[in-house]
Amino acid sequence: MPSFFLEVIGVNAHLLDINGFDEYNEVYKTYFNKPYPARTTVQSVIPGGGLVEVDVIAMLPED
Repeated sequence: MPSFFLEVIGVNAHLLDINGFDEYNEVYKTYFNKPYPARTTVQSVIPGGGLVEVDVIAMLPED
């Protein structure tokens, strides 16, 4: 199987409590580098007792 890195171009994050945004933002910075991907962050009801739900939009590198 080929080895490659995906380029994340978008992030959608759902937080159980938007008051945790600053903490979420610090963790976010450890996973992504500048320039950060475009993102949307909202407060949501998350089933199953989760605190955060994240999905990303990624693309394969052009080379």
